[in-house]
Amino acid sequence: MAERDDGTGARRARSIGSTLDAIKVQATGAARDAGAQAAAAGTAAQRQVAQLGEQMRGAAESLVEEQKERMAAAVQGVADMLRRTADTLERENNATAAHYAGRVAAQIDRFSSAVREREIGEMVASTEDFARRQPALFIAGAVAAGFVIGRLLARPPRRDLAAGQAYRGDYRPGEEALAGYAAGSGAGGERV
Repeated sequence: MAERDDGTGARRARSIGSTLDAIKVQATGAARDAGAQAAAAGTAAQRQVAQLGEQMRGAAESLVEEQKERMAAAVQGVADMLRRTADTLERENNATAAHYAGRVAAQIDRFSSAVREREIGEMVASTEDFARRQPALFIAGAVAAGFVIGRLLARPPRRDLAAGQAYRGDYRPGEEALAGYAAGSGAGGERV
């Protein structure tokens, strides 16, 4: 039995070939469009990441500036305290100690001004430079600064000027506490 070929096989092959070519063209166009969209999305993502980075950098710089100002204010407070100490020593006729306390206060005051005026990176660089040139003095200064900061943080509670009582969050008027013992324990102790 012979098969009859009336050209339909060739037409079908051409039709399938044309369909495949059309599909290839569409796939190529879709891939090109997807690539363009991916590139656009990537560019947008990069812009957003850069913008977020700028916002974070701005927030960090703001925080650093705020902390720098707080530190400068704390250092200024130490200088003011030393000036008051110098004045007291002067009134008590201790001129030598008053002189040195005044000089230290002036140095600390200059440091406070430098902290306010200089950038953090610049201060870090000069601190590193000083630590390399004078390591013993740097360590002694760090110990002294730690001591002063520790003393400032370990201050006794503030006084409530209106009531004349030491401020304690758990204090209730009319109650007494015993130093070193829980209130009402009945054990000996010093009344405060």
